Amino acid sequence: MKTMITGGERGLGLHLAQRYHADTFSRSSGFDITRDAQDLARMSDRYDLFINNAYEGFGQTLVLAAVADRWTKIRKSGTIINIGGVGSESMDPPAEGWQNYNSHKRSLKHLSLQWTQAFRANQVAFRTSLLTLDRLDTPLGRTTPEWTGAGVDLEDVYEMIELCRSVRDCSCIGEIKIWVNLDHRS
Repeated sequence: MKTMITGGERGLGLHLAQRYHADTFSRSSGFDITRDAQDLARMSDRYDLFINNAYEGFGQTLVLAAVADRWTKIRKSGTIINIGGVGSESMDPPAEGWQNYNSHKRSLKHLSLQWTQAFRANQVAFRTSLLTLDRLDTPLGRTTPEWTGAGVDLEDVYEMIELCRSVRDCSCIGEIKIWVNLDHRS
């Protein structure tokens, strides 16, 4: 299985890139998801698993749209995994520095679930799943003042992707959502 991932140089992306021996595409390798969505979509033809991980505003939604349109056009099967965030569930006032994050992740969620329904309606051969994740246990996350020791284990995210890939060919997991007790102290 060949895997392509956006944003595979640090944190969750790096963990998944290592687990899948994936080809990674990001700014450091010359690709900007907000500018190069069509190029990334054309390159995705060679892969069975596409992990839409890099976050840059509405860039993830643009990449999903380009890849799904491309895979529809060429009648490709495979799996697209979108890395969302629990911010898509929130209508709370945005925290400083995160003013648009929730709406960006909400647009990704909506489009991802639309493609899941396209699979369900037999309009596409590929499966699209969304992982809606709370705070991650990453080296960068552990340096924040809010860190309590509670975060989603990156290996658990890998297992969620494997679950999405392992269901019967006639099935598609639309969304897996994982929350963290932020008051938990480890």
